[in-house]
Amino acid sequence: MDYVFFDIECANCIEGQAKICSFGYVVTDEQFDVIEREDLIVNPKAPFLLSGRKNRPFIQLAYSKAEFKKAPTFPYVYDRIKELLTRPDTMVFGYAADNDANYLRSEFERYSLPCVNFNYCDLQKLYHFIETPGEQSRQVSLSDAAAMYMGEVNQEVHKSDDDSYFTMRVLEGLCRKTGNSPEQLVAAFPSCSSRLFDGKVYIRVLEGKVLVERILGDKSDRIAPKSVNRTLYLRYIRHVKPSDRVCKQVLKGKRVAIPEKFAERHYRHTMKLIGLICDHGGRYYISPTDCNLFINYPVYHDDGTLKTNPEIARLQQKRGVFRVKIHTPDSFLALLGMTAEEFEAMPMPEVDYLLDEKYAPRVNAAGEKSERQKPVKKNRTVL
Repeated sequence: MDYVFFDIECANCIEGQAKICSFGYVVTDEQFDVIEREDLIVNPKAPFLLSGRKNRPFIQLAYSKAEFKKAPTFPYVYDRIKELLTRPDTMVFGYAADNDANYLRSEFERYSLPCVNFNYCDLQKLYHFIETPGEQSRQVSLSDAAAMYMGEVNQEVHKSDDDSYFTMRVLEGLCRKTGNSPEQLVAAFPSCSSRLFDGKVYIRVLEGKVLVERILGDKSDRIAPKSVNRTLYLRYIRHVKPSDRVCKQVLKGKRVAIPEKFAERHYRHTMKLIGLICDHGGRYYISPTDCNLFINYPVYHDDGTLKTNPEIARLQQKRGVFRVKIHTPDSFLALLGMTAEEFEAMPMPEVDYLLDEKYAPRVNAAGEKSERQKPVKKNRTVL
């Protein structure tokens, strides 16, 4: 068994389109002895924007712009990368490798090249689970992780094969610390394994004891700020009407809410739930503290541990312990006479019509969204 460690640098990633300028790799045997090492320089055919994230210093690359300009373009190194990442009897590793896999996916798309399908392990995640177990997930830099096992590491200049070597030393250190082989570590922490397949990056996320596979960057099931999903979500809450289904009105007069963090990550589930609540006579509320029936959907940390739900404490403090009914998802569906399987089989409600601007909130002369005012009763005596 050989191990491949790889790292990628990009000239820029404007609008999510990566322009790779170097692909570095290190290949070792099972004793971590280096067999191959190379830095493939690529002409990105794009300007260099290396300011990094907000409040972070400029990224310094190992080569001049003139050297990158003389280098071949990505299609010329495609076959070399494909051969390296798809070798038999080989395991592939990277640090923050989900990003690098997405860079490759982007370049395959940019140059209309067939996607290279391969599996890999993200050592940034593995480092977190082993070195900081139980802590909330945080992104430790490669230089800080490598320094744990190598002493001080100078990563001021980003050279892809150097970074690949540091990545290898991180895995070597983790194996030495745990007494396990790379194969044993990958098997013990399955949520660190991901894959690039048919133009999509699939990552694994623990939700309790269940390992869920998701598509990296897929926002179709999120209610993100300023997204179409959020527009439809907010308008559907306001304009939802009962469907043709005949349902017992077991939620009549009930204000129902779920954890806000759960709703943000489960657009389709939440939209079906809003319709279901309406069909049974209830009303869905965004703010949990305004409800009298709360469905406590579990929300998890990245390592699969259950997050404590502060919304329940705030809700009970505001409305009183005995004035709020707390349900689990299963007990809530049982109240409606449904199973989880029947709920999953329900179709998504038709909501595209809500994109029409006539369903948008009214805006007053000051440009502020106006709320509906309660009607004032006529002939009312005012003292």
